[in-house]
Amino acid sequence: MAWQNILRNSGAWVCAVVALSNTPLRVSAQESGVLYTVQNIPIAACHITAGRAVWCGVPFTGHAVLQEQGFYRSCLVTAGRVSFCQGPYTGAAITREARGLYQKCAITLGEVRFCSGPFTGQAVIHGAAFDAP
Repeated sequence: MAWQNILRNSGAWVCAVVALSNTPLRVSAQESGVLYTVQNIPIAACHITAGRAVWCGVPFTGHAVLQEQGFYRSCLVTAGRVSFCQGPYTGAAITREARGLYQKCAITLGEVRFCSGPFTGQAVIHGAAFDAP
């Protein structure tokens, strides 16, 4: 499928842009004269440096702490899509601040209590929207 080639061949470029917006990922690429669009691949494991995503892998599968319906929840993610979320999460998680930088936060009952950052390390984050040239 075209989206596998897009992610395999340009994954680092795709995810370097992922952290710039908070809307679902929309990838467009030209292949053999046909324009392909892949939508709603919003969650990936990314390497973050100084609060910014610098490289992301293919769509994530596993457990992740994600903001859903206004609260942070522990969610099961399959191929980059949320398949199930439990009640409000309590613990540490990587969140995105208003300026777009990622930070490590203490979360109680789904709400952020305290953050420190910018974060450097690996985290599972939501993707973003952009149109490839």
